[in-house]
Amino acid sequence: MAKTLNATAGKREARSALRGLHGIDSIGIAWDGQGHPVVRVDLSPEADRAAVEQRLSAAEVPYLLRTVKGVVTAL
Repeated sequence: MAKTLNATAGKREARSALRGLHGIDSIGIAWDGQGHPVVRVDLSPEADRAAVEQRLSAAEVPYLLRTVKGVVTAL
């Protein structure tokens, strides 16, 4: 990934970059295998994954994508 993430700023950048794309269920923060924060984007199965990856890469936001079936709710 291109840069170290400030969690709040990264989430804000991801929301801006993904504005207008359908199939984004939620945007949050997760940690990669090395303990660095990344933006976590939950996608519905019909989302255009390639478009999401392209926009996040262009914004230089470190990210983790996962496809979620069903309804995403807060705990």
